[in-house]
Amino acid sequence: MKRVDFVASAQFNIKLLHFFGVWVTPDSSLLYRIYAFFMQILIGYTFMLNVCLILPTQHDLEGFMLSLPISLTMAGFVIKLANLYVRRYQIKDFFTLLNSNESQVYGEEELDIILRANEVAKKLIYIWFGIFLTAGLTALSPMISFDPKVPYPIFYPDWREGPKMFYISCGYQLICVFSASLSNGAIDAFISYFLVVLGGLIDALRWKLSTLKKTEKMDDAMARREYLGCISRHKHLLRLASELQSVFSTVTFAQIFLSSVIVCGLLFQLSLLSPLQDPKLFFKLLSFASAIFIQIFIPCYTANEVRIKTEELKLSTYSSEWSEMPQDTKKMIIIFMQRLQHPILITVGGILFLGMENFMVVRR
Repeated sequence: MKRVDFVASAQFNIKLLHFFGVWVTPDSSLLYRIYAFFMQILIGYTFMLNVCLILPTQHDLEGFMLSLPISLTMAGFVIKLANLYVRRYQIKDFFTLLNSNESQVYGEEELDIILRANEVAKKLIYIWFGIFLTAGLTALSPMISFDPKVPYPIFYPDWREGPKMFYISCGYQLICVFSASLSNGAIDAFISYFLVVLGGLIDALRWKLSTLKKTEKMDDAMARREYLGCISRHKHLLRLASELQSVFSTVTFAQIFLSSVIVCGLLFQLSLLSPLQDPKLFFKLLSFASAIFIQIFIPCYTANEVRIKTEELKLSTYSSEWSEMPQDTKKMIIIFMQRLQHPILITVGGILFLGMENFMVVRR
């Protein structure tokens, strides 16, 4: 039976982050660590300081609200960079656990279910890539107008000192916005990608449970082993969900909090603008707001799907003709169904469940 590599479809993300010096692992060479250090200082931390230090100099509300979204976005990006580095060993362990023998399946139908889920997860990565690339490039539109301006006010260099500083500022922001947009999208895609993969594993287990029945070729002992195997797989899924939550919980909570504030600022700016009066700025803010909405929506949607699929495991277990099993096996299955009363819920920050309910709260 074919062995599934659950991380293979995320290689595009990993290679992209590796190129921008974001993907530092325990196995990274010293040369790459030096490269990553300078890239993160240049793209992440320096640009964040530049856009944040300009905030106190904004004396009007309009200028402040224009600078606030990019400042909070870069602050969130830096939090993600720090999270990837701090949890690099934990991420490696999670990848190992995900590709372990416990995640593999040995039936054609189950394999097909998992491969379809992996394909969906792979397409989701490209969607993230397209959204953030579009939002990043749209943000650079003020540079190509008849009255060119820097996309975002920054603290240094002072672009008002002359054309030379203007082009330096534009070039610097072009590099930072482009690379930060792609890296930010690649990092955000991870939790959604692995939630879709987890959903595929749950679907495979659900199919296995729904088809379990006694036949002439399956005696009581063999049926009990099949059920024990399903229970073991469910425990593995709980462990995967726990590890995934541990890796991305804090950073996802920070992302949701910052995104809520960013959306408020962007919608306030859009309410003051007319698409006919300043179309470039209007569509720049609109694409920014759309990307932020999708940035919140996709993790909430995929986590909600995981919850729904785990809730359906109860019905699949009940449909497995368990009543024909021996008494001790039936007791084991009843205890298992009691455990299935509690679905897999992905918690962020220890206080918030990822799901469509919380997305609607943020949207309001």
